[in-house]
Amino acid sequence: MPEPIIASTRYGDFKGTVSISGDGCSLPLDRFLRQKIDLPDGYTLVGFEFAILANGPPKWGHSCDLALYATNVAKAGQELSDYARNHVDVPVEKFRAEVELQPADLLKLVELTKEFSLVAASNSIEGKPMVLVETE
Repeated sequence: MPEPIIASTRYGDFKGTVSISGDGCSLPLDRFLRQKIDLPDGYTLVGFEFAILANGPPKWGHSCDLALYATNVAKAGQELSDYARNHVDVPVEKFRAEVELQPADLLKLVELTKEFSLVAASNSIEGKPMVLVETE
C-alpha cells in the first residue's frame, strides 16, 4: 500500500503541521510554483514540498529543493473534489525543480499567501499532542 506523503528530515528534531490560506484562490501561489516547474499537459497540481537543506558548514550556505505533486486522475475543481470524495487516496507523481532555488524563494512563497501558520513540536515529547493550558 502506498505511503502518505509527509514532511520529513533526517533527524526530525521538530515535527508538526503547516496551514496556508490563499486570497480566496490559489492563483498567485499556483503561478509561482508553475514558473519553477512546468507540469505536463493533463496534470493537476494538488500539493508541493519545499525543503531547505544545509550544505555542510554554515559558510557553504543552504540549497533548496522544490517538488510539485500532481495528479492526472481528475481535473481541478469539482472533478477533483468528486474524485477525492469517492476514493481512499489521490495518486500523485512528484515533479522536481531543475533550477537551483534560493532560501529567499521560500519567503516569496510565503508572501503569496494570505495566512501562513507552521507549528512544530520537539521530538522529546514522543509525538504526544501539545495542549495549551490557560494561565491567570
